[in-house]
Amino acid sequence: MNKERPVYLDYQATTPLDPRVYKSMQPYFKEQFGNPHSHNHSMGWESHAAVEKARKEVADMICADANEIVFTSGATEANNLALIGLTRKAEPGKNRILVSSIEHKCVLEASRYLSGQGFIIQQLPVDDIGLVDLSALKDSMDEDVLLVSIMTVNNEIGTIQPIEEIAKIVHRQNAFFHTDAAQAPVTKIIDVLMDDMDLMSLSAHKMYGPKGIGAL
Repeated sequence: MNKERPVYLDYQATTPLDPRVYKSMQPYFKEQFGNPHSHNHSMGWESHAAVEKARKEVADMICADANEIVFTSGATEANNLALIGLTRKAEPGKNRILVSSIEHKCVLEASRYLSGQGFIIQQLPVDDIGLVDLSALKDSMDEDVLLVSIMTVNNEIGTIQPIEEIAKIVHRQNAFFHTDAAQAPVTKIIDVLMDDMDLMSLSAHKMYGPKGIGAL
């Protein structure tokens, strides 16, 4: 029986923890374990400072402001928070949501949930390499569209969408644009201002970070 470990090749599913990340995290498991929400003692202040430092580093990576970063348990929670959270503040008449037909299953599941809450969900077609049909997107845009959610880099086939162009189409109708960018940081430089993104989901374990942490 071959007892050797298999060669792992599916880095789109997850990545190993970078040794530098592990080294940076170690003190917070043992010596600096204070609750960052405990504001009445030095151990809490120390942990709070570490969280805020991490928040700024995430913001700097995507050219955002630190106060725009909301930490989550991963990209799935960030996607749910983006889609479901935004619908809680939808203007009257804004009841249609567009997603690509090859979004991550958590986006598709959130869409199914919202369809039961009175929202109209429309799936946009893609071509044979997974690019969203921009003509179909333009034809689908109208004043009743609340949100368009299209993944930056597909998690299974690696297709990189023309995000900046998509965002321009979406914003012409005053709709919000969300992108699941979990796979994106290892493939391209992200600039939320240049790409004109309203909401972006990130996941640490897709880019050599720990599992169980993401951001919106």
